[in-house]
Amino acid sequence: MDDAVVTIAVERRADVSGALGVVVLGADGRVVGYQLRPDPAEALSDLVDIGDHRVEDEAFEYLEPGAEWSAAAIPALLEQDVPVYAVEVEAAAG
Repeated sequence: MDDAVVTIAVERRADVSGALGVVVLGADGRVVGYQLRPDPAEALSDLVDIGDHRVEDEAFEYLEPGAEWSAAAIPALLEQDVPVYAVEVEAAAG
């Protein structure tokens, strides 16, 4: 994960309804797929992006000039093979 340009905090959820995004991970924790606000029936994973991102300045080199960071940028970074990783956190008791 030392080469991570973006790190996403994720949690497992049985119901991904209303999720910002759903994350598909490789064995090494690298994000290999990201669905922005998927229909729960089409979600490829139960790992949900909880909206906590650590974004290195380098990430902006892969985006349009003047772009602001949002989760919508993650698929574009993955298409360019930018190292995006996820860290699983425990779901908050609710």
